[in-house]
Amino acid sequence: MDLMYSIIIGAFAIFTLIFGLAFSMVNYQKKHKAPYAIRNMFPFEFNYQAHFVDNMLGNSFLMVSGLSLILFYGTFKGSRTDGYTIFILIAAIISTLLVCASYFVSTRLLKVWMLGMVLGYTLIFMLIAITACLHFKYFQQTHQTLNLIGLIFSIVLAVFVFALAMNPKLSFRIKAKEKANQDPNEEKKYERPKWIPLTFSIWMVIFALYINEIGIILFAASIS
Repeated sequence: MDLMYSIIIGAFAIFTLIFGLAFSMVNYQKKHKAPYAIRNMFPFEFNYQAHFVDNMLGNSFLMVSGLSLILFYGTFKGSRTDGYTIFILIAAIISTLLVCASYFVSTRLLKVWMLGMVLGYTLIFMLIAITACLHFKYFQQTHQTLNLIGLIFSIVLAVFVFALAMNPKLSFRIKAKEKANQDPNEEKKYERPKWIPLTFSIWMVIFALYINEIGIILFAASIS
């Protein structure tokens, strides 16, 4: 029953995230007459220079998704009796709160924004790595196939997140590109690059936080 409850809550968190992003992207396009792209746009741009109600549906779904994710990790079996799972619970709560904040805190508060991004990135990576350690620990004791699958899955996800951080092109400095085919007699116009490693990496790490649910569910299934 606990496992099924966790699966339902986890799935609900993912579906509300999808709906939140979809509504936010539609709202962004209506407001700015341009599509939103995760490859070169930050999460806070859904709400930049706007109020919560300006993107009511999108923001509501994103907040419900965050609360559902916290509830998912909060119902994780054994989270209060094991050192690994206690860390998973704490890291998941803090990183989820930081993700929710990232939809509203812009680079206008640069130091706060940078601190939140670095802390969130680190916690999510550690959360995935500890999930792998948890599978490894129990696999040594029980040799269950589910723990082996969970271990491999968590390692691959952790390597992916680590690779994003090691990208040599990853930088907080983003240079605007000069627009092509401009009239030489007019003032030069600039636009953001079509691909920004930082924004893409931020979104991938947010998604990794949700994808890590699979590793958690595999572990919960192995001990249920």
